[in-house]
Amino acid sequence: MMEVFTTSMPEGKETVVESAEQLPPLTYVDFYPRCLGTKFAGEPQYADFQTVVEEANQWLRSMPQFVVVKCETVESKLNSADFKADFDYSFCHVSSNGKNVYLKGLR
Repeated sequence: MMEVFTTSMPEGKETVVESAEQLPPLTYVDFYPRCLGTKFAGEPQYADFQTVVEEANQWLRSMPQFVVVKCETVESKLNSADFKADFDYSFCHVSSNGKNVYLKGLR
């Protein structure tokens, strides 16, 4: 179960942002499953997505200066040769022959 952190406004009150100076700085943090080890065939085994959500919630509790605006799932393709993820790579080739392996993370 994912914890939801919200701030409620009184009914009838709306916040209107009039200038960019009033906007808080924005950032994002990606949480991906940890590698638990390697199977016999050399394929790594990763923690499940529920563990990723739990780790993200633990991080949020330890960093109260951050406010969650939106969460989304993100995927990163693993290299088919060594099963390592390149998180800085913005374009990936989907193989029509062979195996495509992805990690699902939380942003």
